[in-house]
Amino acid sequence: MPAGGNAHAVAAAQIGELVEHLPAGSPVPLCVFDAGYDPPSLARQLAEVDGERVAVLVRLRSDRCLYADPTPAAGPKIGRPRKHGRKFACADAGTWWAPTDQHTEEHAQYGRVQVRAWAGVHAKTQHHPAKGSYRPKAVVRGALILVEVEHLPRQTRIPKRLWLWWRGPGHPDLAVLWRAYAATRKSPTMSVGSHPTRPSFGPDPILCMRWE
Repeated sequence: MPAGGNAHAVAAAQIGELVEHLPAGSPVPLCVFDAGYDPPSLARQLAEVDGERVAVLVRLRSDRCLYADPTPAAGPKIGRPRKHGRKFACADAGTWWAPTDQHTEEHAQYGRVQVRAWAGVHAKTQHHPAKGSYRPKAVVRGALILVEVEHLPRQTRIPKRLWLWWRGPGHPDLAVLWRAYAATRKSPTMSVGSHPTRPSFGPDPILCMRWE
């Protein structure tokens, strides 16, 4: 990427080219991003393919905060409607509500794996084209995913919580998603601009690419 370039725009352009060249009937590609990419910015750059023709999985910082939709106001509406509801702080378990989905399994390399998801949450948009104007800001909803493992393959350090953001068509398959992230982390050939691969972590392989 050229100096001063927009990483989100470059990634979106690469994804758009990938989608256009997929054969008819191909599975929806899953694009995996490391921390540093912003989910709302990605969604904005992906435009018409966002959430429909491609799924994205983004690693989030452990101090990230997201929000539920606001509850409907009782009585007459005064002023601007609220855009953000209950706050979910990844670093504060006291703010977490019950997950909308969860998955648990035993894995040869990671031991007991627990995956939880909170669907329909969104982040506050900080950088957007409408900033400084009266135009409404788009709310980008997705699923927040928490992956916790008993131990790491090499057992050289204590595993930390892994926070991921997913956005795509249908519902997230937690058993597939945590393995997809782990698979791309293991492959040294998966990087920006690399050829997609099909990790065999399920009966229906998913086309994956990784952006660092």
